[in-house]
Amino acid sequence: MPRTLVSLGSNLGDAAASLDAAIEGLEKLAVAGTLRASSRHATPPIGGPAGQSDFLNAAATFDSELPPLELLAALQAIEQSLDRTRHTRWAARTLDVDLLLYGDGVIDVPTLRVPHPRMSFRPFVLEPAEEVAGDWWHPECGATIAQLLEQLQGGANALLLVADDGGDDHDVREWIAAERGITIRVVEEAAALTAPRLTIDANRTRTPAPVPGPRLALVDCPAGHWREEVLAAVECVWPRANRSQPPVHLAPGQ
Repeated sequence: MPRTLVSLGSNLGDAAASLDAAIEGLEKLAVAGTLRASSRHATPPIGGPAGQSDFLNAAATFDSELPPLELLAALQAIEQSLDRTRHTRWAARTLDVDLLLYGDGVIDVPTLRVPHPRMSFRPFVLEPAEEVAGDWWHPECGATIAQLLEQLQGGANALLLVADDGGDDHDVREWIAAERGITIRVVEEAAALTAPRLTIDANRTRTPAPVPGPRLALVDCPAGHWREEVLAAVECVWPRANRSQPPVHLAPGQ
């Protein structure tokens, strides 16, 4: 019977009431007595239209008897019951419920990608998830949720950029440098960097993570959206509002 992990978020209307209603909905999907919910975390929005209110985020884990696609449909039904709409990407929403992990496996079908491709570098996902599933192993990032959060917050102050010969690493480097004014340093091997706070994989095909830790793979980004995905990932780790020192970017030679 698979153990599942979901994230919840709301920044439109009564966010606390929306999360309460979502947890009630999850109780109906969970095997009796298995649901554990985190505390609530208030976080600023990242990406999407300007002027949004802060989010209220949480996470929950439970055992489920539903196959993954049926569970996804049930989670989306909970969203729709609270008037969730999808007109603008990353816009304010009454409720967002994402399936993060389903058992120990990887699911890659047109309508579902598990592990969730952005969970490993989002503090607003990892912080509540660590409360209820800190020991859960991420099968693609090579670390537990607790380890991912620790590396995201306290790893080497660097972004590791990797790509094969046909990848888009040059465009990614130029884009990040132009948008965030970041200096780029090149290393010959990914292993030369220990525990970077973020890795961006610009390979055109899915490849194993070069080093364990938080990671964005551009192959998981919707067509035409890789730039906003990269900037949102960088913002998750080095928020402009905190005036963080810009990271060192490392692009292994191939």
